Amino acid sequence: MNHIRHVVFALGAILALAASFGPQAPRAAAATSYSITELGTFGGDGSVASGINDAGQVVGTAHTASGFHAFLWSASSGMQDLGTFGGTLYSLAEGSNDAGQVVGQSDTDTTLGISHAFLWSASSGMQDLGTFAGSYSSAAGINDAGQVVGQSDTASGYSHAFLWSANSGMQDLGTLGRSGSYAVGINNTGQVVGGAAIITSPYTRAFLWSASNGMQDLGTLGGGGGQAVGINNAGQVVGLAATASETQHAFLWSASSGMQDLGTFAGSSYSVAEGINDAGQVVGSAATVDGTPHAFLWSAGVMTDLNSLLPANSGWELMQARDINTTGQIVGWGLHNGQNRAFLLTPTTSLPHLNVVVFLQGIGTELTLADIKNQIKFGHTAKYIVGMGEIPAAVSTVLPPNTQYFEYSYAGSGLKTGNPTVYHCEDTFSQPIDTDILLLLQQISHIAAAQPQGTEIDLYLVAHSLGGRSPSDLPITLSNTL
Repeated sequence: MNHIRHVVFALGAILALAASFGPQAPRAAAATSYSITELGTFGGDGSVASGINDAGQVVGTAHTASGFHAFLWSASSGMQDLGTFGGTLYSLAEGSNDAGQVVGQSDTDTTLGISHAFLWSASSGMQDLGTFAGSYSSAAGINDAGQVVGQSDTASGYSHAFLWSANSGMQDLGTLGRSGSYAVGINNTGQVVGGAAIITSPYTRAFLWSASNGMQDLGTLGGGGGQAVGINNAGQVVGLAATASETQHAFLWSASSGMQDLGTFAGSSYSVAEGINDAGQVVGSAATVDGTPHAFLWSAGVMTDLNSLLPANSGWELMQARDINTTGQIVGWGLHNGQNRAFLLTPTTSLPHLNVVVFLQGIGTELTLADIKNQIKFGHTAKYIVGMGEIPAAVSTVLPPNTQYFEYSYAGSGLKTGNPTVYHCEDTFSQPIDTDILLLLQQISHIAAAQPQGTEIDLYLVAHSLGGRSPSDLPITLSNTL
């Protein structure tokens, strides 16, 4: 349930509001914060997390004493070594599905360094997916149907994007007219994303492939090239693309809106999007002012440095976020006390908070408390306005920008401007004002009911121009009204 705390103020003038809040000023709505888990190594000096499924299982690569191996991590079992082909030194994992199947690549020969794409499962171990021709292939993504995407050498010597399934084997997805292509991600509808060289340019372009439409060039942000890195089940695509100045920016693409520039951190010029969940939240890496890469979360139009959301004195500097699942868990790598380590971020269950301020605006400057309680004549038109936007300067100094702003006023009193109306209804008084105030509070109750379970709400009632009376004179209390 939502918890509502009631605080009542009556002020002779709105300019006295800032001083009146004092130590009771409303708190800002709680931002998303995270707990962080270091995933460890296999005895070596580093690790990287590459993907996470909706069960919270993480895949990536961790150093051993002499090489590096693919891993599957879970909260219950810790880091599991997925091994290699034939006892070689090197393997890496890139993606997994909700069934816990893992894809990546592994060396197949200890002397020649030949690498093949693999599909791993708990029941079957590591399966070699082979190649089109030549000695190299790698797998980068898998969907819940077990379809795998990646790239493989062809007979021409160039690598092509592939789609593999148990029934059909390895299918060549072609190119955008030139020699090479590679696939990085696939969603549950079978749409595939990656990069491919185009015939009219020396650059690689981001592509979206489907069985019905083939390979589609997604364009750029005004520059020469780009590549797609991830796709969600809604068909939204993320990656990086060149701008007109040939700097690389993270993008979000959809069929309806095209390619959207997700921007960078202030003062920098580089970013790349690595993963997207079904809620449209994007993670990746962006340069800071000094050029150091930092992991970011982009949500609802805002790019946030994930380092700013960590517990104080965590010892971490998050460099790259690689993937995000439907519950908002994020994986990647960073420096933990100076050591390269894979991380898992889990949203904390901190209590959400909502600030609500109700302004009672009277008719003229000499309105008294008696007027409010007893002398409002029936027949006046009341406006109930619920909005978020500009708040008078004296108020904005003490209220956070996400405060919900409710204004109750009568016709002719001069409504505030600059406050976008979310709810707006007009009514004619046919009952005492206390009852009409209750109607307004019912509007507030609707807002409260729409908040996440557990939200704590501070409710402030501020009355303007009440003839200099003290707060204790206010006849309208909020207890037992919501």
